[in-house]
Amino acid sequence: VGSEMCIRDRIASGAAFARGWNYYEWTAVAPDVVVAKVLGEEGRSPIAVAEQVLKGGLQPGQEFLVDLRDANRNRLSHRAKLRLLHGQRYLLLLEPDPNGDRKWPRYDLVRGVDGAEEMPAEGEEALLDAVRTFLILHRIEDHDRLWDRHSELLESVNPIVLRTILEQYTKFRRGLPELIPSILPLTAHPAPDVRTGAATLIGQIYQDGLGGSEQHDPGVEGEMIALARRDPDVDVRVAATIAVARLPGDGSARVLRLISEEDPDQLVRYTAQKLLLEAGNN
Repeated sequence: VGSEMCIRDRIASGAAFARGWNYYEWTAVAPDVVVAKVLGEEGRSPIAVAEQVLKGGLQPGQEFLVDLRDANRNRLSHRAKLRLLHGQRYLLLLEPDPNGDRKWPRYDLVRGVDGAEEMPAEGEEALLDAVRTFLILHRIEDHDRLWDRHSELLESVNPIVLRTILEQYTKFRRGLPELIPSILPLTAHPAPDVRTGAATLIGQIYQDGLGGSEQHDPGVEGEMIALARRDPDVDVRVAATIAVARLPGDGSARVLRLISEEDPDQLVRYTAQKLLLEAGNN
């Protein structure tokens, strides 16, 4: 089970996420988004063939050149040069190079050396489903409709979509109490990063005073305490511990003291101790 969870975590995170973007943000700036197989890696413009066109004007089966020269020339000094390896499949963020010709159209990498991500050995279907979902969101111009669609996606079965939507809500502080019935079930999701995102967003809603005592669902407290005390993942327990500290009422201090004394991980204990000090309950 542990190795399977590690695989799911790597798929859910992805290289783009590791560089500071989620897939929603990573794809937002690209005119063309394609899955392509590299046919030759010689020179500065390897030949690739489009296998799936998620966005843009390329056609499936069309061959094209990927211009690595500018991407590598403009990379930050600490970044390694990008190579697209023969026979490998990549998710590419592209834009047409006007200097290319009709027979061999050339494309620049949007985001430079960060514009290519090797396709995962497992979980490709989930990744591409998520990217397609995000590309549809990019086309929604009405702000209210966009966030309505975000709320609908909290029912998604795709862990990449769920993690990303939770992150967007947290990043833009768009969480509202009426979302909690949709968020709370995600605290039992099998993917640790989804549980972490759900606990983080619930904690933020209460921190912002939007889930005050008059609207407080007592089930939230029980779920957050259960996560903070018993979840097997350290990041989930940290997020849930923070959420417990944000809940209304006086019961959180007792729970935080237990966590600060009993949790097996130092980071979780430290988080509880810090929250107690901030609240003056040392």
